Amino acid sequence: MVVIIHGLMGSPRQFDFISEAAQISGYSVTAPTLPGHGGTIREFSESKFEQWQEHVDTEVERLIRDFESIWLVGHSIGGLLALNASARFNRHVRGVFTIACPFEFARFSVKLVRARLLQIFSSKIRSEYISSNSIPTSPSLIWRIRKPVAEVKKLVLSTRENLPRVHAPVMAVYSSFDEVTSIRSIDIQKTALSNTHFEYMLLNESLHAYYTNHERLMITDALLKFLALT
Repeated sequence: MVVIIHGLMGSPRQFDFISEAAQISGYSVTAPTLPGHGGTIREFSESKFEQWQEHVDTEVERLIRDFESIWLVGHSIGGLLALNASARFNRHVRGVFTIACPFEFARFSVKLVRARLLQIFSSKIRSEYISSNSIPTSPSLIWRIRKPVAEVKKLVLSTRENLPRVHAPVMAVYSSFDEVTSIRSIDIQKTALSNTHFEYMLLNESLHAYYTNHERLMITDALLKFLALT
């Protein structure tokens, strides 16, 4: 069973291309919706990282009863939640595959400006960001998002503490043009994931929540190889 966990403001449909590739290869797939997502802006702003984690843990615990092998796939904070769940259910999780998992956040740079400009002026990229968003677009979101962002920072700290307790193999995918997550996150995991095998892949075209067709194929190929080897 492959469990795909979306990121902040994201939705399960964001990574349909991963779900489809895994299913075609014979894996069962589930993609839960995190608490506070898929509803109102107020519900989103009041959601806590403990609720997100509990939801993922409960889903994994339920699946353990029916599936002998479980892999966790997470985008952005979904990667953090997956790593925490792996630390808790070490005996049952075969591997963790993360995409843009944030242990450090991007600083102001030319790359960051480029990514922001692409979001503004590329209708294709802007449309993809909007379609993957599970939170209603509203001016109030600008100030209501502050609380969830604070929860993300708490989640990062919690996950960093748990990394030495992860025993399942971990593969991480990052993009050098990610406008949210810094590739410095790689070095943190290299050091802290001391009790398991860690590898990573670096993309050169994609953003935080937009992936080119070419790099989507790279991600799915890497995932399927990871599933087969773990």
